[in-house]
Amino acid sequence: MLEAYRYDLLCKFLSDKYFSDEKWGEYLRAQMDKLFPMVFYSLKPGADIARSNRNEKHIQLHRPKRIVGLLFCPLSGGTGSSQFFERLNYWHLRSGEYFDFFCAGCGGYSMRADYPNAVEIPNGSDFLVYYSEKAFNDFRMDIQQVSRWEYSGDTDLLLLNTKYNQISKKIDLDFSTAIDLKLARMLNTDTIKSLPEFLESLCQKIEKKSETCAISDDFGVGVLTDIFGESLCGLLPKMASRLWRRGKHFATRNLSR
Repeated sequence: MLEAYRYDLLCKFLSDKYFSDEKWGEYLRAQMDKLFPMVFYSLKPGADIARSNRNEKHIQLHRPKRIVGLLFCPLSGGTGSSQFFERLNYWHLRSGEYFDFFCAGCGGYSMRADYPNAVEIPNGSDFLVYYSEKAFNDFRMDIQQVSRWEYSGDTDLLLLNTKYNQISKKIDLDFSTAIDLKLARMLNTDTIKSLPEFLESLCQKIEKKSETCAISDDFGVGVLTDIFGESLCGLLPKMASRLWRRGKHFATRNLSR
Protein backbone atom coordinates (compact mmCIF):
# COMPACT_ATOMS: atom_id res chain seq x y z
CA MET A 1 0.00 0.00 0.00
CA LEU A 2 1.69 3.17 -1.20
CA GLU A 3 1.01 6.84 -0.63
CA ALA A 4 -0.99 8.75 -3.20
CA TYR A 5 -1.65 12.46 -3.10
CA ARG A 6 0.10 13.68 -6.27
CA TYR A 7 0.15 12.02 -9.68
CA ASP A 8 3.66 13.24 -10.56
CA LEU A 9 5.09 11.78 -7.35
CA LEU A 10 3.37 8.48 -8.04
CA CYS A 11 4.96 8.25 -11.52
CA LYS A 12 8.35 9.27 -10.12
CA PHE A 13 8.12 6.53 -7.52
CA LEU A 14 7.38 3.91 -10.18
CA SER A 15 10.19 5.20 -12.41
CA ASP A 16 12.75 5.22 -9.61
CA LYS A 17 11.74 1.86 -8.14
CA TYR A 18 11.49 -0.18 -11.30
CA PHE A 19 13.02 1.76 -14.17
CA SER A 20 15.85 3.85 -12.78
CA ASP A 21 19.07 3.72 -14.80
CA GLU A 22 20.46 1.13 -12.41
CA LYS A 23 17.33 -1.05 -12.34
CA TRP A 24 16.81 -0.77 -16.07
CA GLY A 25 20.48 -1.52 -16.74
CA GLU A 26 20.20 -4.73 -14.75
CA TYR A 27 17.06 -5.76 -16.62
CA LEU A 28 18.51 -4.82 -19.99
CA ARG A 29 21.69 -6.78 -19.46
CA ALA A 30 19.70 -9.83 -18.39
CA GLN A 31 17.49 -9.64 -21.48
CA MET A 32 20.46 -9.12 -23.78
CA ASP A 33 22.14 -12.18 -22.31
CA LYS A 34 19.00 -14.23 -22.93
CA LEU A 35 18.33 -13.03 -26.47
CA PHE A 36 21.83 -12.55 -27.87
CA PRO A 37 24.36 -14.45 -25.72
CA MET A 38 26.92 -14.78 -28.52
CA VAL A 39 26.52 -11.39 -30.18
CA PHE A 40 29.85 -9.98 -29.04
CA TYR A 41 31.73 -13.07 -30.14
CA SER A 42 30.21 -13.50 -33.59
CA LEU A 43 30.34 -9.95 -34.96
CA LYS A 44 33.23 -7.85 -36.18
CA PRO A 45 34.40 -4.81 -34.16
CA GLY A 46 31.98 -1.92 -34.72
CA ALA A 47 29.20 -4.14 -35.98
CA ASP A 48 28.62 -5.52 -32.50
CA ILE A 49 27.98 -2.01 -31.17
CA ALA A 50 25.43 -1.21 -33.88
CA ARG A 51 23.69 -4.55 -33.34
CA SER A 52 23.67 -4.00 -29.58
CA ASN A 53 22.15 -0.53 -29.97
CA ARG A 54 19.37 -1.88 -32.17
CA ASN A 55 18.60 -4.65 -29.70
CA GLU A 56 18.65 -2.22 -26.78
CA LYS A 57 16.22 0.10 -28.58
CA HIS A 58 13.88 -2.84 -29.23
CA ILE A 59 13.90 -3.84 -25.56
CA GLN A 60 13.44 -0.22 -24.47
CA LEU A 61 10.22 -0.11 -26.50
CA HIS A 62 8.99 -3.34 -24.93
CA ARG A 63 9.61 -2.71 -21.27
CA PRO A 64 7.80 -5.07 -18.90
CA LYS A 65 4.51 -3.77 -17.52
CA ARG A 66 3.21 -3.71 -13.99
CA ILE A 67 -0.36 -3.39 -12.84
CA VAL A 68 -1.06 -0.39 -10.63
CA GLY A 69 -4.15 -0.07 -8.46
CA LEU A 70 -5.49 3.34 -7.43
CA LEU A 71 -7.88 2.92 -4.54
CA PHE A 72 -10.25 5.77 -3.73
CA CYS A 73 -11.70 4.78 -0.37
CA PRO A 74 -12.67 7.66 1.96
CA LEU A 75 -11.48 7.01 5.50
CA SER A 76 -14.80 8.18 6.91
CA GLY A 77 -18.02 6.93 5.34
CA GLY A 78 -16.58 5.06 2.37
CA THR A 79 -18.23 1.71 1.63
CA GLY A 80 -15.98 -1.00 3.06
CA SER A 81 -13.52 1.53 4.51
CA SER A 82 -13.48 0.02 8.00
CA GLN A 83 -12.80 -3.45 6.57
CA PHE A 84 -9.99 -2.08 4.44
CA PHE A 85 -8.19 0.29 6.80
CA GLU A 86 -8.28 -2.17 9.71
CA ARG A 87 -6.01 -4.44 7.62
CA LEU A 88 -4.02 -1.73 5.88
CA ASN A 89 -0.66 -3.27 6.71
CA TYR A 90 -1.76 -6.66 5.39
CA TRP A 91 -2.78 -5.21 2.02
CA HIS A 92 0.55 -3.39 1.87
CA LEU A 93 2.39 -6.69 2.36
CA ARG A 94 0.00 -8.73 0.20
CA SER A 95 0.19 -6.56 -2.89
CA GLY A 96 3.76 -5.30 -2.80
CA GLU A 97 5.56 -8.13 -4.56
CA TYR A 98 3.25 -8.36 -7.55
CA PHE A 99 1.69 -4.98 -8.14
CA ASP A 100 1.59 -1.49 -6.69
CA PHE A 101 -1.40 -0.41 -4.66
CA PHE A 102 -1.82 3.34 -4.07
CA CYS A 103 -4.39 4.59 -1.58
CA ALA A 104 -5.73 8.06 -2.39
CA GLY A 105 -5.24 10.58 0.41
CA CYS A 106 -2.70 8.43 2.26
CA GLY A 107 0.96 9.17 2.82
CA GLY A 108 3.89 8.91 5.17
CA TYR A 109 5.11 11.42 7.72
CA SER A 110 6.55 13.69 5.01
CA MET A 111 3.07 14.44 3.62
CA ARG A 112 2.29 16.45 6.76
CA ALA A 113 4.42 19.29 5.38
CA ASP A 114 1.74 19.82 2.71
CA TYR A 115 -1.20 18.51 4.73
CA PRO A 116 -0.70 19.47 8.40
CA ASN A 117 -4.24 18.37 9.30
CA ALA A 118 -3.63 14.78 8.16
CA VAL A 119 -4.67 12.19 10.74
CA GLU A 120 -2.68 9.10 11.65
CA ILE A 121 -4.17 5.72 10.70
CA PRO A 122 -3.38 2.83 13.08
CA ASN A 123 -2.15 0.04 10.83
CA GLY A 124 -0.37 -2.53 12.98
CA SER A 125 3.10 -1.87 11.62
CA ASP A 126 6.22 0.14 12.43
CA PHE A 127 5.62 2.75 9.73
CA LEU A 128 3.36 5.75 10.11
CA VAL A 129 0.45 6.26 7.72
CA TYR A 130 -1.55 9.46 7.51
CA TYR A 131 -4.76 10.36 5.73
CA SER A 132 -6.04 13.72 4.55
CA GLU A 133 -9.37 14.53 2.90
CA LYS A 134 -7.67 17.41 1.08
CA ALA A 135 -4.94 15.06 -0.19
CA PHE A 136 -7.66 12.64 -1.30
CA ASN A 137 -9.36 15.37 -3.29
CA ASP A 138 -6.07 16.68 -4.72
CA PHE A 139 -5.24 13.20 -6.01
CA ARG A 140 -8.75 12.76 -7.42
CA MET A 141 -8.36 16.02 -9.36
CA ASP A 142 -4.92 14.95 -10.62
CA ILE A 143 -6.27 11.68 -12.02
CA GLN A 144 -9.31 13.34 -13.59
CA GLN A 145 -7.07 15.92 -15.26
CA VAL A 146 -4.87 13.30 -16.95
CA SER A 147 -7.72 10.95 -17.91
CA ARG A 148 -11.46 10.69 -18.59
CA TRP A 149 -12.05 8.75 -15.38
CA GLU A 150 -14.71 10.12 -13.04
CA TYR A 151 -14.95 9.45 -9.34
CA SER A 152 -18.22 7.89 -8.18
CA GLY A 153 -18.23 9.65 -4.80
CA ASP A 154 -17.78 6.38 -2.88
CA THR A 155 -15.24 3.54 -3.00
CA ASP A 156 -13.56 3.06 -6.40
CA LEU A 157 -10.60 1.01 -7.60
CA LEU A 158 -8.85 1.89 -10.85
CA LEU A 159 -6.53 -0.77 -12.33
CA LEU A 160 -3.95 0.46 -14.85
CA ASN A 161 -0.86 -0.73 -16.67
CA THR A 162 2.41 1.14 -16.50
CA LYS A 163 3.63 2.73 -19.74
CA TYR A 164 7.11 3.94 -20.67
CA ASN A 165 7.11 7.53 -21.92
CA GLN A 166 9.67 7.84 -24.72
CA ILE A 167 9.80 11.64 -24.38
CA SER A 168 10.22 12.03 -20.64
CA LYS A 169 12.04 8.67 -20.27
CA LYS A 170 9.83 7.95 -17.28
CA ILE A 171 6.90 5.76 -16.38
CA ASP A 172 3.33 6.96 -16.90
CA LEU A 173 0.06 5.20 -16.26
CA ASP A 174 -1.76 3.83 -19.30
CA PHE A 175 -5.42 4.83 -19.17
CA SER A 176 -6.23 3.22 -22.54
CA THR A 177 -6.77 -0.23 -20.99
CA ALA A 178 -8.17 0.74 -17.60
CA ILE A 179 -10.46 -1.36 -15.42
CA ASP A 180 -12.73 1.06 -13.59
CA LEU A 181 -14.22 -0.78 -10.62
CA LYS A 182 -17.00 1.03 -8.77
CA LEU A 183 -16.65 -1.12 -5.68
CA ALA A 184 -19.53 0.43 -3.73
CA ARG A 185 -21.94 -0.34 -6.57
CA MET A 186 -20.52 -3.83 -6.93
CA LEU A 187 -21.03 -4.51 -3.23
CA ASN A 188 -24.56 -3.09 -3.26
CA THR A 189 -25.56 -5.28 -6.22
CA ASP A 190 -23.89 -8.42 -4.84
CA THR A 191 -21.39 -8.49 -7.71
CA ILE A 192 -18.76 -9.01 -5.01
CA LYS A 193 -19.43 -10.30 -1.49
CA SER A 194 -16.96 -8.23 0.50
CA LEU A 195 -14.07 -5.86 -0.12
CA PRO A 196 -11.42 -8.05 1.56
CA GLU A 197 -12.56 -11.14 -0.33
CA PHE A 198 -12.45 -9.31 -3.65
CA LEU A 199 -9.02 -7.77 -3.01
CA GLU A 200 -7.60 -11.18 -2.09
CA SER A 201 -9.03 -12.65 -5.29
CA LEU A 202 -7.51 -9.78 -7.25
CA CYS A 203 -4.09 -10.32 -5.67
CA GLN A 204 -4.19 -13.99 -6.59
CA LYS A 205 -5.00 -13.20 -10.21
CA ILE A 206 -2.29 -10.54 -10.50
CA GLU A 207 0.26 -13.04 -9.22
CA LYS A 208 -0.27 -14.86 -12.53
CA LYS A 209 -1.10 -11.98 -14.89
CA SER A 210 0.78 -8.74 -15.51
CA GLU A 211 -1.64 -6.73 -17.67
CA THR A 212 -5.15 -5.42 -17.14
CA CYS A 213 -6.54 -7.10 -20.27
CA ALA A 214 -5.55 -10.50 -18.89
CA ILE A 215 -7.12 -9.66 -15.52
CA SER A 216 -10.30 -8.57 -17.28
CA ASP A 217 -10.45 -11.88 -19.17
CA ASP A 218 -9.77 -13.79 -15.97
CA PHE A 219 -12.82 -12.24 -14.36
CA GLY A 220 -14.91 -13.63 -17.19
CA VAL A 221 -15.60 -10.60 -19.34
CA GLY A 222 -17.09 -11.62 -22.68
CA VAL A 223 -16.80 -9.92 -26.04
CA LEU A 224 -19.98 -7.86 -25.61
CA THR A 225 -19.40 -4.13 -25.44
CA ASP A 226 -21.57 -1.93 -23.27
CA ILE A 227 -23.72 -0.75 -26.18
CA PHE A 228 -24.05 -4.17 -27.81
CA GLY A 229 -24.75 -5.80 -24.45
CA GLU A 230 -27.46 -3.36 -23.46
CA SER A 231 -29.28 -3.90 -26.74
CA LEU A 232 -29.32 -7.67 -26.19
CA CYS A 233 -30.22 -7.73 -22.51
CA GLY A 234 -33.92 -7.95 -23.26
CA LEU A 235 -33.33 -11.01 -25.45
CA LEU A 236 -31.12 -12.92 -23.06
CA PRO A 237 -32.43 -15.34 -20.44
CA LYS A 238 -32.67 -13.70 -17.03
CA MET A 239 -29.62 -15.50 -15.61
CA ALA A 240 -27.45 -14.74 -18.65
CA SER A 241 -28.45 -11.11 -18.45
CA ARG A 242 -27.52 -10.99 -14.79
CA LEU A 243 -24.12 -12.60 -15.51
CA TRP A 244 -23.43 -10.05 -18.22
CA ARG A 245 -24.35 -7.17 -15.93
CA ARG A 246 -21.91 -8.49 -13.34
CA GLY A 247 -19.16 -9.14 -15.86
CA LYS A 248 -19.27 -5.68 -17.42
CA HIS A 249 -17.77 -4.18 -14.25
CA PHE A 250 -14.47 -5.87 -15.16
CA ALA A 251 -14.31 -4.76 -18.79
CA THR A 252 -11.31 -2.69 -19.87
CA ARG A 253 -12.11 0.86 -20.97
CA ASN A 254 -10.23 3.54 -22.80
CA LEU A 255 -10.14 6.42 -20.31
CA SER A 256 -7.22 8.27 -21.86
CA ARG A 257 -7.59 11.86 -23.00
